[in-house]
Amino acid sequence: MYEREPTPEAVEEIRAHLASTHDQTDFDLLRDVACPGRRCGCSYQILVPGYLPGRTRMLTIQGTITEARAAKRSHQAAGRPQSPVAHVADETLDAFAGRYLRAKAGVFSPHTTKSIETEYRLRISPRSGTCD
Repeated sequence: MYEREPTPEAVEEIRAHLASTHDQTDFDLLRDVACPGRRCGCSYQILVPGYLPGRTRMLTIQGTITEARAAKRSHQAAGRPQSPVAHVADETLDAFAGRYLRAKAGVFSPHTTKSIETEYRLRISPRSGTCD
């Protein structure tokens, strides 16, 4: 089944809808173009500070454009959030290396895994010692 081209009237209707619902200052407040009118129930996406400097993350806000603007301002005022990196319990380098190699076992060939284990056992582990 082929999709047909939109009629010129439909294109003008979409343009008029976008012009009536979007403010030029809200270029980072995005919404679905298929909504039926100005007071539709579309969600808004806002750009807020990310976990790393110079990065942003996108959040979806359900509600009005006023609520989306308020959420954006509150996220900007709150500053950069803490990174959601899970803190691994204290473990030795040997335990980490073993866990890493088990996780990569499906990616590396058996020969590569054996070579890495041997090189680690002979060269890295004796020199790392214990860190107390």
